Amino acid sequence: MRLVLAFDFSAERLAALRLAALAAKAQVKEVPPEDFHTPLGTLAKIKGFVAKGEAKEAELAEEELPQKEFVYLAGFDRPGLDRFLAAVQRGKLRRIDLKAMATPVNVQWTPLRLFKELRDEHSYMGKMNKKLLTVHSQPKEERQ
Repeated sequence: MRLVLAFDFSAERLAALRLAALAAKAQVKEVPPEDFHTPLGTLAKIKGFVAKGEAKEAELAEEELPQKEFVYLAGFDRPGLDRFLAAVQRGKLRRIDLKAMATPVNVQWTPLRLFKELRDEHSYMGKMNKKLLTVHSQPKEERQ
């Protein structure tokens, strides 16, 4: 079963997410803030998942709590993922900046930990892209 866990979506964007998920024959489950301390494997009902001790979550200050939508995709194969992402781009959503696939490691994480990792990775990639654009916009002589 393909499942999209949705975090911090507005009602309008959640409806658009549900439409995009239909293209991949996936279900969408909105995760309320009170479940942000529950392991992702539990929330996604991953078959055979067993939480290993207490979930170790990243320390997040109050101002760092999720204030940006993000998704966690479980049970997707490559064709299903491609259909879902294409439907997101074609539909009203256009894009979802923070997204992750279920892995053997992150199933043990809480949504708070996932959000911190995604936020940090997104910030890093943005800085790297900016650097690359700056380098490639310079004349070849100045790059050396």
